[in-house]
Amino acid sequence: MPPCDADAAIALTPEDEKALVMRDRLMQQRIRQLESILREDR
Repeated sequence: MPPCDADAAIALTPEDEKALVMRDRLMQQRIRQLESILREDR
């Protein structure tokens, strides 16, 4: 199903939502770390 499909739906339990939020926070933190490393190499 394409991501723009208006009929697409997803259901998350509260636990799933918490896990997704935590994963996103960790990913953002890791991206900031990697960006910092790249800036130091210049």
